[in-house]
Amino acid sequence: MTGITPSLNALLSERYPFVPASYWQKIDLTIADEDDMFSRTDPDYWAMAHYLGTGMEAAKIVKDALALTNRTPDEVADLLDFPCGYGRVLRHLRVTFPQASITGSEIFESCLAFCGKQFGINTFLSNTAFSIDLQKQFDVIWCGSLFTHISAARFDTLVQFFKSHLKDNGIMVFTIHGRYVRHHIDTLQYNLARRGILKIKLTHDLTGYGYSDYPLTPGYGISVTKPAWIVDYISKKDDLRMIAHYERGWGSHQDVIVLQKNTIYEKN
Repeated sequence: MTGITPSLNALLSERYPFVPASYWQKIDLTIADEDDMFSRTDPDYWAMAHYLGTGMEAAKIVKDALALTNRTPDEVADLLDFPCGYGRVLRHLRVTFPQASITGSEIFESCLAFCGKQFGINTFLSNTAFSIDLQKQFDVIWCGSLFTHISAARFDTLVQFFKSHLKDNGIMVFTIHGRYVRHHIDTLQYNLARRGILKIKLTHDLTGYGYSDYPLTPGYGISVTKPAWIVDYISKKDDLRMIAHYERGWGSHQDVIVLQKNTIYEKN
């Protein structure tokens, strides 16, 4: 799609009346052929509206999270999108934080090649162990829909990885599956076998964190987390502060968590 068509403009105006038309005109509409976040079974304008809306919501979430720490987008020098995919959110972060040095990280080189060329960002090849050194620290880290796919042990590994790459007072903004997904998991299914769904429900209800691998995909699957589990987890991290927990904050589906790297015991 080369521009905002009348059909797309009308749908965006209907769904997001609070977003000025001038905003959408700034967004790069180039979609990578390999981008599986873009539906190719719906009409182009319908698929693009959903794709653009999801990315816009994420950038707004990050901007609003910053405001909770009394900062503005102009104060963000370094921002990380992890994982960046083919830029569903990244293209909106580029517009919302025009002065920031943005880094995108992924385990897929094709994603990095596309995003680096299309959006003019820094890129860094990641790994599934979250063991790389990105060689800089960031004011903001956005992580959309990765914690939703990992076990409780890997949850902690990823939080520690992000913390090590945050500047003091920097924030990490990430999404999880919460109470909404637990309630609807039998119908949502997420390409899980029935055994996997039962395992998630059982471990979630017993421990607060439910997880099951996808079939034939060890270490990667679906997780569902109780709000109380998140609070208990953060209560044991003296160098992280919970700034916000928005239930169904992204796409009316995933919960949003905002953590700040700052000792909870520091006096103002």
